[in-house]
Amino acid sequence: MKEPRLIELTELKPGYLASINNLLSQLSDSVHTITEEKLNSLLSSSQSHLYVLEADGQFIGMTTLCLYQCPTGWKAWIEDVVVDRNFRGKGYGKLMILQVMELCRKRGEVTLMLTSRPSRVVANQLYQSLGFEKRETNVYKMKS
Repeated sequence: MKEPRLIELTELKPGYLASINNLLSQLSDSVHTITEEKLNSLLSSSQSHLYVLEADGQFIGMTTLCLYQCPTGWKAWIEDVVVDRNFRGKGYGKLMILQVMELCRKRGEVTLMLTSRPSRVVANQLYQSLGFEKRETNVYKMKS
């Protein structure tokens, strides 16, 4: 297998929707599939950037970087980090996060954040080993 590379998806091509939905199904039991319409909307957004880890024409991982500006500066959230179950334990999650961190560094001063369920022990250890600090805060969620 060729060395995987992180690429930003900017347009929907044949097979992309199925590949992304395959990865989404491995992210969480509660995650639903994305429709073609919603994926096209995501890919055309200037604030959301969908990256896939591609190897030999196959998507083996994925993450989303969401950037926005506040009065206190630029913020970025890493969302929906997933590595295909057949490729886990090979350092691909770390590779994706490191490359997204570098993309943020190139933008200048950006506060980079992410969330991870406590049950994801390996992922939490990875994030802390890369310099992310656990915050004592409450995160709230509301669906509209």
